[in-house]
Amino acid sequence: MGVPPRLAASMVLVNEGQPARFLWARRTDDAPSMPGFHVFPGGLVEAGDASLPHDGGDDIGARVAALRELLE
Repeated sequence: MGVPPRLAASMVLVNEGQPARFLWARRTDDAPSMPGFHVFPGGLVEAGDASLPHDGGDDIGARVAALRELLE
């Protein structure tokens, strides 16, 4: 018995022409999944993420979720 997957998104920032640097977040030790792991900024796609006006792309919710999580 497993847990059904949930749609999530992550953000990887690239500054072309510069030495590689990474923005990591450390998950808390009491996080429900992957506690203590270092991860790229990101998180679950929430219901409101796909409600913004857009050009019809079916991945708008994931794109908005990645940006929202980066700003958080």
